[in-house]
Amino acid sequence: MELQAEAGQLVCPVIRYHMNRKYAVLPAGGELTDEGRSVEFDRGRYMVEEARLLLGGNVHMDNADYVLDSDSLHWYETTERFAFYGPSHLRTTDQRFELICSRGDFNVTAESGWFGGSGQPGVDIRNDEVWLRADSVYLPEDSLLPSVAVGAVDIYDTLAMWTLSGAYAERLNGRSETQRMWVAGRPGKRACWTDESSEDSLRMVADTIHVLGDLTTVYPAVELQHGSSFAACDTLRWDRAEDQVN
Repeated sequence: MELQAEAGQLVCPVIRYHMNRKYAVLPAGGELTDEGRSVEFDRGRYMVEEARLLLGGNVHMDNADYVLDSDSLHWYETTERFAFYGPSHLRTTDQRFELICSRGDFNVTAESGWFGGSGQPGVDIRNDEVWLRADSVYLPEDSLLPSVAVGAVDIYDTLAMWTLSGAYAERLNGRSETQRMWVAGRPGKRACWTDESSEDSLRMVADTIHVLGDLTTVYPAVELQHGSSFAACDTLRWDRAEDQVN
């Protein structure tokens, strides 16, 4: 059976349409196709007046730009928005971005949204070779780069050579190519940078870590461990380009 929706053509083994309430129940799942996009699902419901699809059970969507797998999502057709209500995995076809979460709201057109989860951790996001893990993350309208991460934040490279962790992180550079961000701790979980890319590992712990390009400033009440050496100070600056700590 077929049903024409704003998002495309629905083909389902069973469609139960409620005339008065204006919604269709799709108990046996189906497939939705549109120009360059296809969606498969195990069960669903289409709210006609709201132009909203409620999809559940092995939802799989792909088009030229991204691939999405989800256990449960709501698709708002007129605003091109996804609301995730179950484990979901979104990734771009160029392999430069992927997102794993159990709750979230994603605007497809603006490529922005909020993501989190009911369990720990809430969300994992990868941009090229860098992963971000946090309880919740906000993506602004700027190339799928996170701007704010809250709760149990871990930022690390795909080879796990370095890790930057804390309780709150914010990216400050907007559209600038120079990396600028700061990570703050909280009582019981201070900000920490660990670098194991060389023979002598480096570990810095403080209340706040500020990164501007190759220059990292750590403050206050800094604890530093470099190889077998230990030090403590109020403020520390690490220049990665010059490989100097002072």
